[in-house]
Amino acid sequence: LVTDEAELAAIEAALHEINPHAPIVRCQHSKVDPTSLLKIGAFNPERILAMDPEFLSMQTVKHDAAITSCSTKFLGDLDVGKLEQYIQHVISDLGEKLYRYKGVIAAKGMPKKFVF
Repeated sequence: LVTDEAELAAIEAALHEINPHAPIVRCQHSKVDPTSLLKIGAFNPERILAMDPEFLSMQTVKHDAAITSCSTKFLGDLDVGKLEQYIQHVISDLGEKLYRYKGVIAAKGMPKKFVF
């Protein structure tokens, strides 16, 4: 926890150098009003391209070799109960190593696809 105002100002100045358009929300113990984080229009492709014209170029993309991905595709419906069991298993065994996960699932008994 940083309590010194001069140190906070220095940290905020360093963050502003990285991204002058990002709002800084001061908080303690990560307690923030969620409405200050939602629908803020933070991703603006025109602004990003003005700062970095090569942003959308695939040739400039660099990924950390330690980060990998996987996917599964199969025909038929998925049993939601078994999916929940599997996700709980993955989170409990690999939770510390998970960076991000997302998916689109057509589950048995669900008229619409499940997106997470």
